[in-house]
Amino acid sequence: MQDIADQHKSIRQRLVDLEEAAKTARGGLEAVTVLLDAMQEVLARHFIEEENSELFVELPGLFPNEAAGIAHLKVEHEHVTNELGNLRRHSRRVGAGFDELAGRIDGFVATLRDHEQREARLLEMAFLEDVGA
Repeated sequence: MQDIADQHKSIRQRLVDLEEAAKTARGGLEAVTVLLDAMQEVLARHFIEEENSELFVELPGLFPNEAAGIAHLKVEHEHVTNELGNLRRHSRRVGAGFDELAGRIDGFVATLRDHEQREARLLEMAFLEDVGA
């Protein structure tokens, strides 16, 4: 799980970088495209590892009350991946508007942050149930 925790830290920093580039237009569309591409690589690897981790494999059986929430996280992985693909395509489109893209990036960043917070809460709840708190 430590590797996944390190990935979460890296993802949080990448979100800050992406958000900053979108807000300031620093580096222009090319810089945002590079950041989106890097995010895609990181998230693809992260989601695969996470879905094969105890969060998705073992916890639903151990904590049936949390099974629906955990299953929903997996569905969110698909939605986040799809939206990131849409953002990457938009950033490459000829005549793509930076302001529109920046607005969509804000939504993506908020969605992914919310997702990560829900994952952390589920892990925390499962831990607390496990230790009998």
